[in-house]
Amino acid sequence: MTSRNLPNGVTQKMIDDYIQPNEPDVSEDTLNADHTDQLNEKIEGEAYIYKTDGTVEYRKYTAAPSLKGLQEAVGGYLETVPYFSTHKGMKCVAFCNEEGKLNKLPLNITATKLWYGEMGTRYHLISDVLVGDVIVLMGNRAFMEAL
Repeated sequence: MTSRNLPNGVTQKMIDDYIQPNEPDVSEDTLNADHTDQLNEKIEGEAYIYKTDGTVEYRKYTAAPSLKGLQEAVGGYLETVPYFSTHKGMKCVAFCNEEGKLNKLPLNITATKLWYGEMGTRYHLISDVLVGDVIVLMGNRAFMEAL
């Protein structure tokens, strides 16, 4: 063992006890294995666009959707729909048009009913409705983190 210049009051035994050599060594590769798996995870997602005329458009994704694509789906700037966090039993995120009410977009009855259903007993906290087209996105972890 090579000698080191240790600060006053610090002994080699203190350092050895602190390092605790009986614990298994964990390499940086091991620590990053989970993160590497996450990075290599194939992006898989889907979207339901609930339109004000009652129709639903379905999209499948193998890459994260672009901001422009999401804005086109709702017809303007994005606003996250609060409390809309699950859809069809999966974690999700929903967006509507941020200026929908200012622009007097039509009521989206289907999306509003789904939103109230997802809120459960919390729906009484919000006396609001959704207007304009609403996009609901869900997918695997890689897809959701890429949003």
